Formats: sequence, structure tokens, C-alpha cells
Amino acid sequence: MSEPPPVAPLEQVQALVQPAVVYEQITWSGYVYDETNKGYFTQEPFVTSFQCTGFIVNPDGYIATAGHCVDYDATVREAILSQVVEWAYANEYYEATPSMETIATFARNWRIDGASTEGTADLDVSVAYGVTVSGEPSGKALPARVVDLRPVGEGDVALLKIEAENLTVLPLSDNSTTGVGTEVVAVGYPASVDLVTDASFNPSFKEGTISAEKTTEGGLLPVYEISAAVSGGMSGGPTVGLTGDVIGVNSFKIEGETQPFNFVQPSSNIDELLRAEGVENTLGPVTEQYRAGLAAYFAGDREVAIENFDAVLSTVPSHQFAQDYLQKA
Repeated sequence: MSEPPPVAPLEQVQALVQPAVVYEQITWSGYVYDETNKGYFTQEPFVTSFQCTGFIVNPDGYIATAGHCVDYDATVREAILSQVVEWAYANEYYEATPSMETIATFARNWRIDGASTEGTADLDVSVAYGVTVSGEPSGKALPARVVDLRPVGEGDVALLKIEAENLTVLPLSDNSTTGVGTEVVAVGYPASVDLVTDASFNPSFKEGTISAEKTTEGGLLPVYEISAAVSGGMSGGPTVGLTGDVIGVNSFKIEGETQPFNFVQPSSNIDELLRAEGVENTLGPVTEQYRAGLAAYFAGDREVAIENFDAVLSTVPSHQFAQDYLQKA
């Protein structure tokens, strides 16, 4: 056994976590119907997009994220309707050419429809890996469907599904030893990431601690307040402990707050969604071998590290992190 390589805790967290973190592109499209004039504004839908983060919780393609990332809520409706206001003003839709502020007041008489549904926009979710795993190249968008979700007032978590197997998984912590002062790392893709121009994008890793344990919805829902800075786009990403186990899901921050205090929904919320679908947060052979390889590598056991990384690559030849650490070993 050789001397363990000098390593910072954050490097270990990154190695454990990044292969299981995905970037999400959420796109809503809707046709807007004017109840007053009895017709649609345009023949083409109005489209709005958001970015979030997710993480793999089962090797067969189950992904956890924040509920508000895929919920048809007021933010989505306002984003679509604001486009309609601008379009109506620019195209002089109303004969009296009212101001944009006046047009905005007409929105209460507008209805957003999908291609085949009335009263709701259509949702399209795509996910992409920041590293090459499971044979899928970095940056390639894969379609995902929403299996289940809980909106902000009910736990703010969601479960997605992609068609894939042998994925690297993050284990959910039971949080039995989690409390104020616990060191954490919040992980996610900043909203500035552009899949078109940055095919080798990486998530951000923001260090901090749990600063408080609080409740929302009149004391019904527990949340963790963390000091790690979570920026736009990191919603839905994991907040993990230093062993790479998921403590919670990046959820929300207080509007107007200048300090980096953000709120995390506990991992038990995701576990409940999984159980409701009959799915387990199981690691699977690839993740177990990969984690065993990392543990051996950071302990200086080159032989065991190589054995486990070779095992990972025999199943998933494109696993980028296993390739990298095999070369380092």
C-alpha cells in the first residue's frame, strides 16, 4: 500500500457526487386564448424555459429534483403571460393601443392551453450529464418524464425518470446524525450554463454548514437552513455531507436576503416519493464498485482501487470519473 495522496475533503465530495448529478432544462409551451375576443393570440405557442439540477437516486434512471422545477405554478404562468402582453403591445392587438401596463390587466381574461389540454401548458423536460457516464456523452440531452411531484407547500420534491441503466447513484442519508453545525456541500448547475456553448460544463460545489433546523407550513414540514450559497439553477440539486450522502434537496431562499442562507428539503421527502412508486434508493454494483475504488484510492490502496475501477469500466466503459481515477491510481 502506498502513501495516500494529499486530498482536500471537497475533492472527495466532488468525486463521489458529480457522476450522479444532472442538468435539467425545463420548457413550458402554451397557446393563450383571449376569452374576451374568443380566439387565440397566435397560431404558435408561447414558450418559456427554466434551468434546474437533479441527481440520480436509482441506477435504472430515477432522478430526484425540486418540485417547483417541474410544477405548473404561478411563476410559469406569469412568464408565459408576460410574453403575451409584450406581443399584444408590439403587434397592436388592441385597437385603442393601450399601454403594456393596461394590457397586463386584461390577463385575467386569458387562458393558457396545451396542444391537447385546456387550462395548462405543455411540459418538456430534458436532462444532461456534466460528465460522460452510462454511455451517454457529456451535454447530450435526454428526455425525462415526471413520475411524481410535491409542490413547494407540500415538500418541494419531484421524481423524474429517464430510460437508462447502470447509473451512478447518490445514497440518501437517514439524517440521524444531521444537525446544526453539520458540514455540507450544496451542488448544482448555475443558471448561466449553456448546453450549446459549453459541452463540458461542471456543477458548482458550495461549502457551508447547517445553520438551523426549521419548519414551514405552520410547523408541518421540516427544512434545513444552510449557509452554503445556492444560486439560480442549483434548485433541485443535492446538498450532501462530506461522505457524499444526500442530506436534502436544494429548495428555496428568502427573496431580498443578501446573506447566503438557503433552505433544503430533507432527503426523507425523496425517499417517500420513491417508496410510493415501489422504487428503492439502491446503489447497484456500479456505484458500489466506484465508491469502493474511491475509498481505496484516497486510502492509498492502489491495488484495490484499480480492481474496483476496472470493474466499473467493464460495465460502463465510458464512466469518465472511473477512467480519471484509474489513471491517477
